[in-house]
Amino acid sequence: MKIEGMVIGATAIVSLAIVGACSSSPATDDGGVDGAIADASPDGDGAIAKTDGDAAQPETGGGDGAVCNVATSFATTTKSSYPFGVAKGPDGNVWFTESGIFQIAMITPAGQITEFPSKTTYAPRFITTGPDGNVWFTEFTQNVGSKIGTMTPSGTLTEYPLTSNAGPDGITTGPDGNVWFAEKNNVAKITPTGTLTEYPLTPVGQGIVPTGVAIVTGPDNNLWFTEYGNNKIASVTTSGTITEYPVPTAMAGLSGLTVGPDGKLWFTEEGQNPKIGNITTSGTVTEYALSGLVAAPSAITTGADGNLWFAEAGDNVIGRITTAGVIVGCPVGITGASTQSIVSGADGNIWFPGYLGSAVWRLAP
Repeated sequence: MKIEGMVIGATAIVSLAIVGACSSSPATDDGGVDGAIADASPDGDGAIAKTDGDAAQPETGGGDGAVCNVATSFATTTKSSYPFGVAKGPDGNVWFTESGIFQIAMITPAGQITEFPSKTTYAPRFITTGPDGNVWFTEFTQNVGSKIGTMTPSGTLTEYPLTSNAGPDGITTGPDGNVWFAEKNNVAKITPTGTLTEYPLTPVGQGIVPTGVAIVTGPDNNLWFTEYGNNKIASVTTSGTITEYPVPTAMAGLSGLTVGPDGKLWFTEEGQNPKIGNITTSGTVTEYALSGLVAAPSAITTGADGNLWFAEAGDNVIGRITTAGVIVGCPVGITGASTQSIVSGADGNIWFPGYLGSAVWRLAP
């Protein structure tokens, strides 16, 4: 295995302020990136609109107008199920993990939830649709051997053990027909029949573990992932060659990652100075400071509207950042969400789990 890079391209940092509860703020363009926001958090069923009385302001800088849409929550069948990861399923539904009860569930675009009775060995976390038409997910545990699980659309569960203390997190399907995932010290792949291969990451030293978090297939057909402890964005070829790109912000807390509509990899920084950033496949990094936000962006996805949507784990916000550099903030009445995952569904809506509220939320972009 070859470690390449440590490359930093041209870097820009742009500060984006959020004005008011539902307003917009055009960013200073410094590198051709984007900005925009909307808010959220879970407690019970039904549609919840914004509650603070501020009127939505039109966007500037090429936006699409006010976006204070109504969010709808759907309570999980089992109380305290603690939904964690969400993914667009192979059947047009949204699938999600229930880390509190060790189960997998799915929700239709209309909001009907099915919980499958098979119990996973460890708490399921992130989830994806696999190359075989099943859903695949990581089972996380701190100190013993974790697992990768897979479930058919009808609910048949299969699990594959990992090496000791693997701590798997993000998961995705690769261009090679395998399932790839990030874990402590490694990025790894597993074939649909269960053969495991791990590729080690560069040690940081001083007891810091280079923990992989989110992982996606990039526009260059490499796998891209965030390294939380290493403070890097990295790519790996399907044959295992790793290239790492340090992020300029120290202790950035790199977490979520997605492919943007502009062909760049967009990521979240949930450190003390929360930011949204992007990186080109050649390694040019641009960061956008989220001035006025209290907590950390934890996950990000590309919406059907061509914008990037991200989740704030700590202050229960769903944010939006456009490729024109505009941020919009719109409270939708969610409390206690602690959202760790977000996805654009087959129905064109944004879906995210309300972890503490044991609900799944739907928001029209």
